[in-house]
Amino acid sequence: MADSPLDFRFSKGRPIVINGVAPNASPYVVWSPVGGPLGTIVVSDADKRSVFTNRAGGDPDKWEEHATPAGAVYSRAIQIFKKKPDHLLVYGGETYDGRALGLHTPFSATVVNLNKVLKADAEKW
Repeated sequence: MADSPLDFRFSKGRPIVINGVAPNASPYVVWSPVGGPLGTIVVSDADKRSVFTNRAGGDPDKWEEHATPAGAVYSRAIQIFKKKPDHLLVYGGETYDGRALGLHTPFSATVVNLNKVLKADAEKW
């Protein structure tokens, strides 16, 4: 965490670990003003359908994992819509494992309501 993108090299690292699980592939980070007074930090992991969120300004003890209907994809990216900051876009290309299984989805994109993701139970997806 840093106040300026020029100062990241001086900041102390903050781990993201939830029940012994941490994001590990193609990490992508965005912020949304929804979810509480500090907004929500959202982290994507290309190996998982879920996203990792933090509504406490990055407090290492406040990370949560939330299921989404979006699939695991190669180089998965996420984006918050400027005019709809409660909407999260999850997108990327087919995984190497998927290609090996004969899947040929060159690109996938899923839009979810971030407020619903923050409230949903994992079983709903």
